[in-house]
Amino acid sequence: MGRQARARGFEPGRHATLLGRDDNRLSDQSTRNAVTRAKDLHLVSPRSGAACLVLPSHLFQKAKGAPVPCRLHQDRTPGV
Repeated sequence: MGRQARARGFEPGRHATLLGRDDNRLSDQSTRNAVTRAKDLHLVSPRSGAACLVLPSHLFQKAKGAPVPCRLHQDRTPGV
């Protein structure tokens, strides 16, 4: 399986803040809906969630991949 990229370094709730408008953070449900829509459009991996966005290799390709998985995907092989 190809390498994947993760939105590393964001604190909890940061995606909700980035997806909101006019300094208004999205609700948890709206953030989950936005991630689901991104999955439906194949913009993020099906393994993505509000706390960890994983870009599929067809959108982002990096030779080495991430040196370690994020805390949510630690049980998986890095970059897989």
